[in-house]
Amino acid sequence: MRGPLTVLGALLAVSLAPRSAHATPIDDAKASFARGRELRANQDCFDAIPFFQKAHEVFPEGLGSLRNLAECQESVGWIASARRTWLDLKRSLDRSADPKYQGWADDANQAVARLAPKVPTLTLDVVLTTAGGQPVSLSRPVSGGPGDVLSRAGIELSANGKRVPPEFFGAPLDLDPGRYAIRLAGPWIRSPSEEIVDLAPGDAKRVTVRAVVNDESAPGDRVDRSATTSGGVQRTIGWASIGVGASALIGAGVSLFVRQSAASDVRNKASAAHCPAQGDNFQCVGASSGVQQSLQQSEDAGQTANAFAIVFAAVGAVGIASGALLVATSPSRSTEVGLVVTGSGIAAVGRF
Repeated sequence: MRGPLTVLGALLAVSLAPRSAHATPIDDAKASFARGRELRANQDCFDAIPFFQKAHEVFPEGLGSLRNLAECQESVGWIASARRTWLDLKRSLDRSADPKYQGWADDANQAVARLAPKVPTLTLDVVLTTAGGQPVSLSRPVSGGPGDVLSRAGIELSANGKRVPPEFFGAPLDLDPGRYAIRLAGPWIRSPSEEIVDLAPGDAKRVTVRAVVNDESAPGDRVDRSATTSGGVQRTIGWASIGVGASALIGAGVSLFVRQSAASDVRNKASAAHCPAQGDNFQCVGASSGVQQSLQQSEDAGQTANAFAIVFAAVGAVGIASGALLVATSPSRSTEVGLVVTGSGIAAVGRF
């Protein structure tokens, strides 16, 4: 049986074929179509397929290449591919009014109906477990699309080397008959898992692909979400309290500076008026009313600053002490990470 290498060789022949200096895309399409028809006339539909594909790619309006492609795919047993091509032809015919395609829509409908029961389907389920045999499952995936999550997790499911998108996990896949190597691999998996599946026309098979992940990467149901959430909130409140306490202590320092400045101001003014003074208190009976008023203002400022310093110092001490206690007694964080496999993909959930 000829395989992908033969098809690759035919495609290279198409791409490397000599071209006229003034060749247009339509000329290229006609040349590819003519070569495909020549091979088909010689009962070589397998090698004709890439030429019909090339012709349709270059000139999609030429629906003859699409019909020949569908007929050749069906003749070599590519049932699912042929049915998809017939459906593409039907959609293209709906947009075309060219009379030379009259009756082709009926042919396409009949082909689609004829091939439908012959198309084999394969449903792929993924099951991950820890080395101890515990299923890896979490209550909900992290936010974001499943494709993005799967990419970050580094886990990939493939069939004959072609990636199966996570949105198709657990859904029937229309495939051509043949042998398929189903592989599940990734850095979180201890050893890649591979299943071999043979599909015959009309088969409807379901395969479960199992793999073991590293225990430290898959805590599963052991993840305590409430502890993670409450611990994070407690730590946040604790650090906020420490911040408030530190700010209060800074305020106390500023207030003490203002108090000392006021006391110095009282002493200077009292000395200038020849009045006795002690700290920010003074006795100046014989001074003028202006001097006494100025001294009283400085004394009031010192007393107010002193009161603020006491309050700020108390708030700072309480804030720092309570915040440190909250941080010290909050649940410790871990680096647990888990996976959840659902019908829509694989999601990584963790706490760091």
